[in-house]
Amino acid sequence: MQIKFRIIYVLIVIFFLNTNLKSQKYDFNWIFGYDFSDNPSDTIEGINILEFGSTSGNPIVVYNPYLKSDFHNYGCSISDRKGKYLFCFDGYNVEDYRYQYIINSRQVCPDGDCEFLMQGSSIIPKPGNDTSYYLLYEQDEIIFLDTTATLMANYFNYCEMVETNKHIGVSLKIIRKNVLNDTLDTGKVAYCKHANGRDWWALVPGRFSNKYYTLLIDPTDVKLSSIQEIGDRRNSGDGFACFSPNGDYYVIGTKDDLNEWSGSEFDFYHFDRNTGELSKHQNFKIDSTESISVGCAFSSSNEILYICSGQVLYQYPIVNGQINSRIEIARYDGYLSHLFANIYGPTFFGQLQLGPDGRIYCNPNFIQTRHLHVINRPDKLGNDCDFRQHVVPFYSIKKTMPYYPYYRLGPIDGSICDSLGIDNIPWCHWRYDQDTSDYLKFEFTDLSAYEVEEWSWNFGDTKSNANTSDAKNPTHQFSEKGIYEVCLIVKNRNGEDTLCRTFRIGVMVNTEDEHEIPEIQIWPNPCVDEVIINVVDYNPQKMILILYDLWGMPIDRKSIYQGSNYMNLKNLPGGVYFAKVTEDGKVINSKRIYKL
Repeated sequence: MQIKFRIIYVLIVIFFLNTNLKSQKYDFNWIFGYDFSDNPSDTIEGINILEFGSTSGNPIVVYNPYLKSDFHNYGCSISDRKGKYLFCFDGYNVEDYRYQYIINSRQVCPDGDCEFLMQGSSIIPKPGNDTSYYLLYEQDEIIFLDTTATLMANYFNYCEMVETNKHIGVSLKIIRKNVLNDTLDTGKVAYCKHANGRDWWALVPGRFSNKYYTLLIDPTDVKLSSIQEIGDRRNSGDGFACFSPNGDYYVIGTKDDLNEWSGSEFDFYHFDRNTGELSKHQNFKIDSTESISVGCAFSSSNEILYICSGQVLYQYPIVNGQINSRIEIARYDGYLSHLFANIYGPTFFGQLQLGPDGRIYCNPNFIQTRHLHVINRPDKLGNDCDFRQHVVPFYSIKKTMPYYPYYRLGPIDGSICDSLGIDNIPWCHWRYDQDTSDYLKFEFTDLSAYEVEEWSWNFGDTKSNANTSDAKNPTHQFSEKGIYEVCLIVKNRNGEDTLCRTFRIGVMVNTEDEHEIPEIQIWPNPCVDEVIINVVDYNPQKMILILYDLWGMPIDRKSIYQGSNYMNLKNLPGGVYFAKVTEDGKVINSKRIYKL
């Protein structure tokens, strides 16, 4: 199997592109699913987006009827610095934010077989340029295969997208450059910011060997920096690789490809962001249970590594740079995700991905499902990490989850590569979660970046004796329902940054006050099994959705909260239903729901 590893240099001039260097929201829109435009009546297909740009800092599931790309296999996407979606690549086409294929985009991957490799494509902002991006991907072509080795080669494509005078879109210019020829593993290409705070490293593993190929991504090119042999890693197969958010550690997880279902393992290394070199190798066998692949992700604190096979999720604390004894967090509970008709798919564990909200998401890798698993508090040990299986359902079927490197990493101050005058000036970001048993109690989670040393919270609650906090992740009990301005200031020796949000807690605003009733979104409609209820920019006091049948009889009820909520309708017969949303006993929204 010959692997062609290509790079596309993408220059996009977009009128809404932001240049605020503090914002680093490149990964704020995750795309899942199949294009349904060829058959709009096919309700099992379509694109879902997990949007992380909500006012609460928590993701909202959105169904997108415009995207034409297919993400049933591996693809990638990117947003601008402020979190506005820019473009995506699905292995066949590059589609921009206007939902149009970029001219000549099929030249990016003319053979159309780039999307099948796990972690085989990524988009990296071009160092030192706010409007340019590198699109890197692998393309496979079988030329030789036996039971022990697969021969692969690595090439790069260079493409340029430029704005034309005739339309807003862009065009491509193809330049091929042979960068590397060798025997490479399939996928598992991970990226980490260079110690200078501008450039990037890309780490490509060898096939059935202990070789690693380090690529340097700088403002002028993508080029081979070094080849390193380290440890005794000899396995290759389906799996994933990742760096810790601070770039200190690198992990690659692999299913044994030569002995089907016989086991999985992962390799742990220290990583030098100055040189791109690995050190201090440790190898760990996981288990012998059935596995599609091996997922890996680090907590935001860089102190806990999560590893999963198909059936088991493990937690590995990192103490003094060493992997400590593992903790079993959960085993697959046997849940089957309804696909269509009488067809169901297992929700095994698979790819793990750290989200910009600080949670870790787990996708049942390369199996058709409608659900994600979530680790809500990955910085905590044992069951306190709050792992929940199949709690994020999607409207449409998906198989894969996008891979994103950690974009919010600055220079290593004082290192040998700290020569570009780039400082770790804090970037402020946070999320909040409302207590489901006490609507006035909120848990705040800091998501800020760039070496934050001090936190200063002000909850805008002047009646409270605990209106401020210097904790990183505080909890606050508001004194009463109302509208509050909550602010966080983060600081270090280089500067500070502030993010304020307006909180509306249990206040039923209405048209008499010249305000709008809280926005309630209920979709999809028509639906098959589930509906998603989005409560936008409002924290309820006691909000309930009641479902009625055609004769006005209540048949189901559910408490709902700020963000995305889900109601399961799969046991109900097809027909027309009525959904009424009440807040503290007052009806604020009423809609028909059509179940197919």
